[in-house]
Amino acid sequence: MQDIISRNRAAFLIVPAMALLLWMPCQAQADVIKAELATRLDKSAPGDEIAVIITLRDQLDLQQVKGQNKKARRAELNHALRAKAARTQGGLRRFLQEHKAGKIIPYWIFNGMAATVRAELITVLAALPEVRSVELDRVITLGEPEPASVPLPEWNIAVIRAPELWNMGHTGSGVVVAAMDSGVDGDHPDLAPRWRGGSNSWFDPYGEYDAPHDSLGHGTRVMGLMVGGAPAARPSGRPRTPAG
Repeated sequence: MQDIISRNRAAFLIVPAMALLLWMPCQAQADVIKAELATRLDKSAPGDEIAVIITLRDQLDLQQVKGQNKKARRAELNHALRAKAARTQGGLRRFLQEHKAGKIIPYWIFNGMAATVRAELITVLAALPEVRSVELDRVITLGEPEPASVPLPEWNIAVIRAPELWNMGHTGSGVVVAAMDSGVDGDHPDLAPRWRGGSNSWFDPYGEYDAPHDSLGHGTRVMGLMVGGAPAARPSGRPRTPAG
C-alpha cells in the first residue's frame, strides 16, 4: 500500500512538471513573436505566406567600438557590424532556405533578416535559440502633415528677436537693401519676385554679364538671408544656389 501511495505521489508531481515544461516553450515563443504578428497568425490559414523581420539575439555591443576619431569610429563600426552579420547569420539563412522561405534579405545595420515564410513555420522559427524576435514586416505610413495657419519664424530669426520688432510694426516692408558679394542669381525663385528690377538695381564691376549673375552662389545665399521668401521647388536640373 505504501508503495502504491508513493508511486501515485510521484505521478502527481510528474504531471505538473511535464505541463510546466510544455508551457515554457510556448511562453518563450509568445515573447519572441510580436503582438501584430501574433494577431496576423490568428487570422491566417496553413500555407499563408507572411513577410516578417527576424532579429537575432547576438547583436553588436556598440560600446566596444572605439575609434580614435569620428571618421575612424564610423569605419570601425561599419566593419564590425558587417563582420557580426557575416559570422552569425549562416544558421538562420540555412533554416530559411531549407524551409523554402522567399525574399530572404540579410541586414547588417542590425543583425537580422527579412523573409517571407509560411504561417505554420513562424512558431518553429521563433523557437530557434538564436532568434530574439519575429515581427510583421509592414509598411509604416505617416499621416498627412497639417500646415500651420501662420508659418513660425525659424530659430535664428527668433534669436535676434525679430518677431518683437514685427509686432511693433517694423516689418521692413518697402525698404530697399543691397549686398556686395559674388553676385546674385536674379532668376532664383525665392528672390526674383523681390527684385526691384531696372539697370540701376545691380552692378557688375567687370562688365562680364548682361544680367544679375552669381558664379559662386555665396552672394545668392546672403541675399536670401536678407530678403528671401519661402524655399521654392526648383526646376529639374537647376543648380542649387539656396536663397534661404
